Amino acid sequence: MVLATPKPREVKQRPADFPPETVFNGELLRKVRTAQGISLDDIAARTRISRKTLENVEADRFGELPAQVYLRGTLMGFAQSLGLDPLRVSKSYLELVQAAKPAPKR
Repeated sequence: MVLATPKPREVKQRPADFPPETVFNGELLRKVRTAQGISLDDIAARTRISRKTLENVEADRFGELPAQVYLRGTLMGFAQSLGLDPLRVSKSYLELVQAAKPAPKR
């Protein structure tokens, strides 16, 4: 009789708790992702978000991001795959996008 040895459990590093005033920009999301040893390809496969869109989020290329309604879903999926609060991350990042928009001409 051969006993099956249990598979080692995959231990994911839990991201640090962030203070309430934390601004979740692309650089911070990249740091959290790399600290967990997760590649953009892994995130893209899990979330079905294109790698190019994820690259644009991490690089804060606001002009190359999808429309806000799609961007919100992208950010929520990205945050969830990193173990972060999706609502908090999407709200913070979308505030950066809004602040970067040029003022309307009169």
